[in-house]
Amino acid sequence: MRHGHASTRTASLLYREQRPLPFSVAMSLDQPVAISTPLTAMSDTQERQREVIPRADAPAVRSMARFLVGDLPICLVHADDGRFYAIEDRCSHEDYALSEGELDGYTVECPRHGSRFDIRSGDVLNPPAVLPVVTFAVEFDDDAVIVELGG
Repeated sequence: MRHGHASTRTASLLYREQRPLPFSVAMSLDQPVAISTPLTAMSDTQERQREVIPRADAPAVRSMARFLVGDLPICLVHADDGRFYAIEDRCSHEDYALSEGELDGYTVECPRHGSRFDIRSGDVLNPPAVLPVVTFAVEFDDDAVIVELGG
């Protein structure tokens, strides 16, 4: 079920450059995919970056919108359950905008090759993508949707 395409919006938050995490992917025809990602604990002194999006600019229920936070594209999804979810707006297979794809429940499908991702966890649900997409914590109230980008 197609619920429409997203538009691009620009946010005013300065984006601190992040280095890509090294991934090692082991894959064969008869074995499941194994993904290894090193985790670095955030110190208590690191400031978390937060993007405040006015509720009037947020997507309607059952739709999604692209927001640029500095150079980081974010796909903000307003799901069937009324909650907001945020993922990096890049397919992990070919760097294509997920916000241009289809939203079905908790799943967004990349319009390029059809990989699907769970908007709650970022998990890849089918190939050709094998790596998950980054997710971001989201808070919301009557006035705003707040996306926490981490430190």
